Amino acid sequence: GVHATIAGVALGLVIRQDAGMSARHALEPWINAVILPIFAFFSALVAIPQVAIDELSPALWAIVVALPVGKLIGITLFGWLAQFVGRGERLPVGDILPAAALGGIGFTVSLLLSRLAYSDATVADEAVLGVLIGSLISLVLSAILVPLRARHHRRLAAHP
Repeated sequence: GVHATIAGVALGLVIRQDAGMSARHALEPWINAVILPIFAFFSALVAIPQVAIDELSPALWAIVVALPVGKLIGITLFGWLAQFVGRGERLPVGDILPAAALGGIGFTVSLLLSRLAYSDATVADEAVLGVLIGSLISLVLSAILVPLRARHHRRLAAHP
């Protein structure tokens, strides 16, 4: 009777750290290369709504905007603030921005939550579509920001 997500979190909280890290090290390549893409593929199966653009639910539009913009602002802001906690080297905001844009691409948890959040199947389908569109926007933004920042660092390395 316990949802698999809750059971997984509970298991993660009670497992010993050394055993957990050992299992993570062994499983991570398989999870990243096989399990997550299969999960994303099956989770993304959604019917495209047969309605006009102005009839789409506000959930779709909120997710399309909030996913890339929220990740960009949240990761950048808290990544910048976190640098003041420790004494290590500080990154310029220009280096945090591409990582923040990449953060908006991860859509597996967003897909799961969009299915759990809406009881109306039509709204849930539109929310999933919103997650996919928002992730695509983040992908495009990342494809622009990462090479720009890489070019900047290549220029700095060439002229020390």
